Amino acid sequence: MAKYGPGNYEYAVFNDSANHVRFEAWDNSGNSLVGVSTINTWYDNNWHNAVVVGDGSKAYIYVDGAENTGGGVNFSGYMQHGGTDLLMGKASNLTPGYTGCLDDVAVFSRALTPTEIYNLYNGPAVNSLQDLAYVYDADGNITQI
Repeated sequence: MAKYGPGNYEYAVFNDSANHVRFEAWDNSGNSLVGVSTINTWYDNNWHNAVVVGDGSKAYIYVDGAENTGGGVNFSGYMQHGGTDLLMGKASNLTPGYTGCLDDVAVFSRALTPTEIYNLYNGPAVNSLQDLAYVYDADGNITQI
């Protein structure tokens, strides 16, 4: 998932070349604010639930309900938010697409708590949580809530 295009970097969540889940974000000047990857790799032909959280001081990546960055990395500042399209399965219109399936992609207007992330992995549908900003369903529809 990315809001990223030539000359307009906002944020991206992707599998890096070593098969770690990675999150990167940039400010309005295109300066990197954060880059964090999971400790483990996730290329095993199984479904996984990945959640990226920025809580105002650190960024974390949770996989299958558990934090997987070793305590997160420092992250402060304001991410760019502009007119770049929200892309699923590729980082920009210039890059090849993701091979695999995406389901229940969501963007929230606040940081989820560790308990909410764990419960999301183990239980309710993504649209049952408060402060949901966008949801991407299995049919490819993006809905602003």
